[in-house]
Amino acid sequence: MFPIHAPRPLRHLGVVVACLFVGSACGAGEPFEMQAGELSSGRRMELYFDLIERFVGWAEHSGRFREHDAIEPGGGSFEAAGRGVTWARGNSNLCLSYALLLSEQPDRDSFCQPPIPRRRLESHLRSTVRALCLSNRNSPHHRPSDFTWGGPSWQAALEATGMVWAAHLFEAGLDEETRALVAEVARAECAHLDKEVPSRHIGNTGSEDCCWNAAFLALPACKYADDPAAADWHRLCKMWAINATSTAADALSDVRIDGRPLREWAVSQNAYPDLTIENHSMWSVGYQCMSQLFGEAALAFKLFGKPVPEALSHRAGPMWRDVTSRLFLADGDTLFPHGQDWSWKVYGAIEYLCWQNCVQRNAAAGAYEGRAVQMLTARQGAIGTGDLGAGYSRSLDFGNQT
Repeated sequence: MFPIHAPRPLRHLGVVVACLFVGSACGAGEPFEMQAGELSSGRRMELYFDLIERFVGWAEHSGRFREHDAIEPGGGSFEAAGRGVTWARGNSNLCLSYALLLSEQPDRDSFCQPPIPRRRLESHLRSTVRALCLSNRNSPHHRPSDFTWGGPSWQAALEATGMVWAAHLFEAGLDEETRALVAEVARAECAHLDKEVPSRHIGNTGSEDCCWNAAFLALPACKYADDPAAADWHRLCKMWAINATSTAADALSDVRIDGRPLREWAVSQNAYPDLTIENHSMWSVGYQCMSQLFGEAALAFKLFGKPVPEALSHRAGPMWRDVTSRLFLADGDTLFPHGQDWSWKVYGAIEYLCWQNCVQRNAAAGAYEGRAVQMLTARQGAIGTGDLGAGYSRSLDFGNQT
């Protein structure tokens, strides 16, 4: 029987940090000091931005961006594929990281250490956004290459989300042609999500597909609200979200969600009656938290001043109460009672904690989130390069870290 820990005072984390970082070969300035007590939202934001900026610096200084003519003359993109992460997904994730730094800190002329000029980051972001658009098979301007991606594909929405968000955040820094390319790809990928919802709860759930499809649809549905298909994208967003935690009983339920009975939304069974989720032929603790992506969807609706659909919070409370609250350890990482087939100590559910904290107003999740982001900050500082996990998990390559 493995111990399951409730939140506890941060004094216990000193031992955890010491265990993680004893013998680290790389140090960077003063050692990071864990903060006792609850972190303010402002402090959490500071730590997230620091994590991202150092990671972007690592991407730049390690030469991950490569200029090439494979997609368009004078173009380029990142070597960002990794274990479980496609080229498109890794590059899309990096687009979001770059856009966050540039859009949230518009007056800075340089970033990272050693300093990188703003114009270089802006150039790499533009090139990568264009590379993703032109390599998408559904773009009217598609240019065949080894990088081709796009729907119908089980993870095309996951690959597109970061790029579409980045283009929105950095919209003022993109030319009209590039903005139009993004809009075309976003609309095309939305159209491909009007398809049958997977229904798998034994061995390999369809829940994960539902989560990232719902998360992707939200931003185009709001941003391109004047598109004739936008209302349907909105409907599909809710349908995919509800089916992420669907159970057999949902087919008979009269509980109303966003104006319709649950039985009209639910077309699948992707979770067991106790809301546990299987993937990779085991109880998948990581995928149990995949509804974290609904935070991105909720953010899109809030950003455009639209009501957040009830579907995005469907079962958020029961899932935390009955399953996920029992999974988090004192440092904010998750408990893996059966082992882990991806990577250990990567704090991969931190976005789940953020969603529960910021959207569901879950203070306990916020406490865990604050610990997790501090642990990540401490480890990144100990490594000293911007890398988030070297030496702690061989499978945590650059693409996976994005």
